[in-house]
Amino acid sequence: MIIGLLIAVVALFLACEAKGLLIGEAADSALVLRLRRAATRPGVMGIGEIMTIHNTPEQTVAALNVVFENRLTAGDVERIVVEIEQVVQAEFPSVTRVNIYVPKRMRASSSGPSADGSRCRVGCLYPSARGEP
Repeated sequence: MIIGLLIAVVALFLACEAKGLLIGEAADSALVLRLRRAATRPGVMGIGEIMTIHNTPEQTVAALNVVFENRLTAGDVERIVVEIEQVVQAEFPSVTRVNIYVPKRMRASSSGPSADGSRCRVGCLYPSARGEP
């Protein structure tokens, strides 16, 4: 009887753990807070929602909504994104993938490309392939 009870308790525990992994368990709030701190740097105006999901007990995917300063060029944004990815992967080995998103209000900005067309500020809409503005 005791063996049956022990097996039932272990089965219940394993079922709860497996369910969390099957439906995608979020990381703990301490990791989310540390990810927010790792992404905070000059050129970043704010960090919105941070979503995390465990693929396995040792692998976490993080998605961060990052608002960049409008004065930055696309090259500046790319440099900052690479820095954030490197810091996160160095500080959090369990985070195997980092996705950084720009909120829609930044992408839909009407600032457009610069007058000479050679640079585009963050949030601008790039001209289409057909040459339309």
